[in-house]
Amino acid sequence: FGENLVFKDVSISLSNNRVVALVGANGSGKSTLLKIITGEIEPDEGYVEMSGSTKISYFPQEIPVSEQDQTGKEYLLKKTNNPSGRQIFSLASIMDKLGFPQEKLEIKINKMSGGERGKLTILSVISSNADFFLLDEPTNNLDFVGLILSEKFIRSSSAGFLIVSHD
Repeated sequence: FGENLVFKDVSISLSNNRVVALVGANGSGKSTLLKIITGEIEPDEGYVEMSGSTKISYFPQEIPVSEQDQTGKEYLLKKTNNPSGRQIFSLASIMDKLGFPQEKLEIKINKMSGGERGKLTILSVISSNADFFLLDEPTNNLDFVGLILSEKFIRSSSAGFLIVSHD
């Protein structure tokens, strides 16, 4: 960024059924790499090549402020591309395990605590039907139960994952 060289000669190949962790110090460019993969940031040189049929879901560190004026339910429906909402009802047992009552889905995200936002993000990941997930610091604001459920989902999924973390 600016005068600072963040990446040089980076090459990565990602596929389904594969979990890749990118671990590094805060500010080392991990989130930037995810944003380059999603097209949110253009690389200064080089390119990103993806299979056209691969459905990728990106989950940033925090739910963007621009999306926090909607309810949790609206966010889940949008994030999972599920306009019917049927899948939300199938998440009831997971919500119970997380200690996230269904009534919380009716609250605007900007009124939720950091932990509730983290749980909402995990619910959206679990209910997504993506082929590949880009998870940026998915452990932020999660309690132990949330961490265990996230790990179980990742281990049992046939999707691919690129997980960015500093821990």
